Amino acid sequence: MRVRLVPPLLHLAAVTWLSLTVGFVGLHLVPGSPVEVMVEKGARDAATRTALRARYGLDRPLAEQYGRYLLRTAQGELGTSLATGAPVAPALRDAVGRTLLLSGAGVLGALLVGTMVGAVAGWRPQARLAQAAHQLLLAGYAIPEFLVALGFLWLLALHARWLPVGGLEDPIVALTGTAWERWRDRLYHLLLPALTLATGWAAAFARQQQGAVAARRTALAVRAARARGLGEGRLFFNHLLRPTLATPATLLAVLAPALAGGALVVETVFAWPGVGTLLVRAIQARDYPVASAAAMATGCVVAVITLVMEWGALLLDPQGRPQDGDGA
Repeated sequence: MRVRLVPPLLHLAAVTWLSLTVGFVGLHLVPGSPVEVMVEKGARDAATRTALRARYGLDRPLAEQYGRYLLRTAQGELGTSLATGAPVAPALRDAVGRTLLLSGAGVLGALLVGTMVGAVAGWRPQARLAQAAHQLLLAGYAIPEFLVALGFLWLLALHARWLPVGGLEDPIVALTGTAWERWRDRLYHLLLPALTLATGWAAAFARQQQGAVAARRTALAVRAARARGLGEGRLFFNHLLRPTLATPATLLAVLAPALAGGALVVETVFAWPGVGTLLVRAIQARDYPVASAAAMATGCVVAVITLVMEWGALLLDPQGRPQDGDGA
């Protein structure tokens, strides 16, 4: 199988540019500016306000500001935060890593639970336990994600006190704990937001997997294998589950933008310091460089996930691969 690399890379570049542009222009259209936020905090006079606008280039036309920012970004320079004066790149790199960690954990849980529940429900339509689990996942999918987050927060953190309320880590453990204690503490902080993400996403995977397995259950290859006396367990894994594994990979590529949006909501509820939290705080402070970089990073992550999942679906589904004679 030959894979064209140029079109996906062009698509990635286009999504990056569009995300950067929408973030930059959209934030500038919102009433208020970082100078106004600084004035409110420091009660500065009009002369200081004018000097601040000139210092940060905010007195220039929007098109000129956009052109300068686009040129600097193309050169790998994301600038400095208007709110803190710190470089944007290190903060963005850390935030992207945390968001990928959270989203990866949520997607992994959703894939494992949703795929198996859906496959069993499609294989055994009369199994009450599988159907009950499927309906429970659908209920979790129907409830808004922030309500699921608040429910888990109350039940598992405030009531049962099994897991931390939020954040990335316990500051005391981070300073005084051993490497194992720090790793375990971060895992505890990750479980609750990841569980929230997995609860909402698992139903989508279960529904698609159920349909794929149910459609294949009466296929000629499956009936032939059963006629040869193949055990039900091997029949399920080899002839029903394995050939339909491309279904969740394809669905994940389609849902990538929605997954990024869900991660933003969950990050805000649980104070997880990812790209979503960084973006919300930057918008509140009218921190143009940070907000634009965060929007661009979100678009990049969505585009990369989409491309990886599309290629993964091709690897998992041999029949979907373009042949050499097809112009691939």
